[in-house]
Amino acid sequence: MTVVVDTGVLVALIDPDTREHAWAREEAARLPVPFLTSEAILTETAFVLARDGFDADELLRWRSRASSS
Repeated sequence: MTVVVDTGVLVALIDPDTREHAWAREEAARLPVPFLTSEAILTETAFVLARDGFDADELLRWRSRASSS
């Protein structure tokens, strides 16, 4: 099975203040990795995270961990 993730899921995985954070973490733990996404989604996610006060490096660290799985 291939799992495609979009901006909302990625933001929820990284930002613990989102309403969907716990759900996203639970779903991510039960789904097969790696997740599929696109450069456009990563760019949008970095923008949303930066707007909310997060360092975009967290997204890149998450991506690196996911890629090495």
